[in-house]
Amino acid sequence: MTTPDFAEAVRRSKKFLESGFRANFAPTADGKQMMVAMEPPQARLTHGAGMIRRNPEHLFRWAQEDAEGFDTAKLAVAYTLEQGEPLPDEARQWLIAMLKGEIVRPKAKAGRKTKEWHEILIWMAVRSRVDEGMTASRNDASEPISACDAVAEALKELGTTPATFEGVKRIWFRMEAKVIPGIPPT
Repeated sequence: MTTPDFAEAVRRSKKFLESGFRANFAPTADGKQMMVAMEPPQARLTHGAGMIRRNPEHLFRWAQEDAEGFDTAKLAVAYTLEQGEPLPDEARQWLIAMLKGEIVRPKAKAGRKTKEWHEILIWMAVRSRVDEGMTASRNDASEPISACDAVAEALKELGTTPATFEGVKRIWFRMEAKVIPGIPPT
């Protein structure tokens, strides 16, 4: 795999972010697009599908403790079945218990969760560019061609925030510190 040039990295990042934010943009008076309320199902599905394959114990522990974890587990199990993929034993046991009513969705925490999913998508976009060979960040004196710069430019083109290197870098380092190897941050 070759490392993309900066323009291609911006294009790929923008395409990824658009797919994550899908149906969450509305036209503004000047004809541009503005992000509106972000719905996390696609991000939740992507996140859960990875977790069910790599670390189902973590997914179902999260599902017991948190409403978003429960919703993520439901989507991941449904997606896995729909795709005809084998269902891990933990997932099968969880699904049976849920259908019997032995497991119920935990009470949701108050407040909006859109920022959290927004930041996970940003982290995933930077992670994708790093996996393609780009440097994640840079120091202030270096040329602005890092993965964080590319994602910031994509966000700027999409008309959403953070549209600066510093803002994306802050999210990158905060989310990267939460990563369990192979599993996106929650």
